[in-house]
Amino acid sequence: MKKIGTICIFIGLCLTKSMSQTNEVALSTTDNFQYDGEILHHYGLGFHNYLDGLNGSNLYASGFFGIDLFTGGQNRLRISRFGNIGIGTTNITDKLVVSNGVGEIRFGGDNGKTISSFQSGTLSNLDIFANSAYFNSNMILGSKKILSLYNNAGNIQDYATMQIKNTENLALNINGKEAMSIANNGFIGIDTPSPNYKLEVNGDISVGSNKDQITGYGSRLYFNGINEATDPVYINRYNSNMNSSELRVNIGDDNGGEDKFVVGNIFWGDGQWHSFLSVANNGLVRIGSENSDGNLQVKGTITANEITVKNPVWADFVFEKNYKLRDLKEVEQYIQENGCLPEIPSASEVKEKGVNLVEVQAKLLQKLEEITLYAIEQNKKIEQQSMKMAQMEKRIKELEVKR
Repeated sequence: MKKIGTICIFIGLCLTKSMSQTNEVALSTTDNFQYDGEILHHYGLGFHNYLDGLNGSNLYASGFFGIDLFTGGQNRLRISRFGNIGIGTTNITDKLVVSNGVGEIRFGGDNGKTISSFQSGTLSNLDIFANSAYFNSNMILGSKKILSLYNNAGNIQDYATMQIKNTENLALNINGKEAMSIANNGFIGIDTPSPNYKLEVNGDISVGSNKDQITGYGSRLYFNGINEATDPVYINRYNSNMNSSELRVNIGDDNGGEDKFVVGNIFWGDGQWHSFLSVANNGLVRIGSENSDGNLQVKGTITANEITVKNPVWADFVFEKNYKLRDLKEVEQYIQENGCLPEIPSASEVKEKGVNLVEVQAKLLQKLEEITLYAIEQNKKIEQQSMKMAQMEKRIKELEVKR
């Protein structure tokens, strides 16, 4: 038998009592249904045996289109035909809706997949919902959506995002102290409330964690933000043994000098990059220079306490017996014509090409050894002259005595 509208149970208590059962009050004895092996009425109030393994009965109230509970002439609770429950509201499109006339809380069902929604006037609301196409959870304060979670099952890849759309930062407080903050521009601060960069940390940062492994590589810190172009740039720790550690800087994966580790700055005066130090991936080092001559190129002065150069070429061949020493007149003529010593670069050559310190040192030593040979030869001649002079003086004295 079809009934119209929502029936009020407590009015039904005043109507006819079912003759078929003594533990039930029924408004209709012909409109019934079967539940747990018992005949119950669509409009009734009573007890029925609940098959849960216990010897007892449950109180039941039934209204085919729904049940309303009133106090003070106001609808306080409604249960709809579809099992939705409304407290303080008759607009119950979700499984549970709680309202005080200003805001409400909703707990939805499988059809709408609404989980919950909260609104307090026009100031704030919390809305978490989903539908059959995608999962979408939102947290809204006022008109600002501050938190969104998405999981799109319709695409090839599921994804989840968290969005903050508010004028304030999102802060994580621990023991009354702000430990982490996420600004509305996406900047993240750790132990700092107002980050000025994508990630700003007030304190130490550890990349990786301590492990039992003694040798090998640790965790890497990569530098991206631009096309990697198959050249990874990162730094990490390397342990060759228990007490030998290195900080390794990886610049690309080639060895032809294309990739470099460069130290410099963008000068405020011209806005241009200026390189101070560069180390290429072929081992060439440049200090204040971009020239490609030699393994180490320095533009400027070098100050050192000691420099050791290893080179097999030296000038001791001057003292070999078959070495031909130039005649001093020949040397004098060469100096007059060229303005420098033989085999020594002139000032113009040094200015144009520079000098090889090892070669110059060897050449200077060669000239010093040649000078030594000249001095030895001159000393021999002087000694011979001295002996002749002594003999002549002796002969003169002897002649004077004979007179």
